[in-house]
Amino acid sequence: EVMDIDEEDPLLLFGDGHHEACLGEWRNERLQVLIRLQGGRLILESGKKELVLSDVPPDPDVPWLRTAGAPCEWSVADAATPDAPVYLCRVMGYGRDTRLTLEPPKHKGGNFKAV
Repeated sequence: EVMDIDEEDPLLLFGDGHHEACLGEWRNERLQVLIRLQGGRLILESGKKELVLSDVPPDPDVPWLRTAGAPCEWSVADAATPDAPVYLCRVMGYGRDTRLTLEPPKHKGGNFKAV
């Protein structure tokens, strides 16, 4: 899917479309995932598995959080069970220091964290 470039904000710094932060290929020595936009949905692809990313609503008590450099967050679930997330996906940092993490949601417990 091709995105239109906003001439006044080509880097998408001032809009509310924060989901672009996670698009692309992410890899380290243990994990390789591709996050793409397909049919208006964010899809995380790892091996033969495809999962759907959904926005995590910002905390209403902290409305400035998304614009203050805080991590962008998505819940990651199987398309058949979108209300049962298997991971929480976060993108933090800028430039070469940008990191994507996948960790189990708080209600699932566990301490595995992929960075």
